Amino acid sequence: MSHVGNWEVAVHLLKKLLPEMDLLLYMGVKHKEQIEGIQKNELDRAGIRIVAVGPEGGSPFDLVEGINLLKTGGFVSMTGDILWHKDQRKVQVRFLEHEVSVPQVPHLLSLLSGKPLFVFFSFRTGKGEYLFKASKPIYVQAETRSERNWAIRESAQKYADILGENIREYPAQWYHFEPFLGRKMP
Repeated sequence: MSHVGNWEVAVHLLKKLLPEMDLLLYMGVKHKEQIEGIQKNELDRAGIRIVAVGPEGGSPFDLVEGINLLKTGGFVSMTGDILWHKDQRKVQVRFLEHEVSVPQVPHLLSLLSGKPLFVFFSFRTGKGEYLFKASKPIYVQAETRSERNWAIRESAQKYADILGENIREYPAQWYHFEPFLGRKMP
């Protein structure tokens, strides 16, 4: 997911429609955010597992949990448009004619688990009305270890292209509050 539209509505609806679905959300933690705490408690009560990652980063075991869940048929959701800490692994891509950095982890999880990556959006279209969109599956595959970086970069670029298309369609629903766009690209 990205910080576009209302992901929280989508997660609650998805869990309501498919209560047996095993879902894990990786979420960033901001200090002194009371609303964030309320959100996390509501998600936990709805049976949605959460891995909270602070500004200092998470544990490698957090990733192992996600890979194992994917391999057993569960779903993992994490943001693709925000870097939570300065040392986070990232990939440079072209986005809306600018160079930007996006997290490497969603693409790495897909590669390591052998499961496809989907880009998902939940747009508000009216009072109590939402449009849910998911991309076609993105397969992140590398035959050799030396091809991994290329496969991850290609997947990250596909993500950036899909994100850009949807932001052009719903620009007022992109809630990215940090500087994101890098240098303008020719």
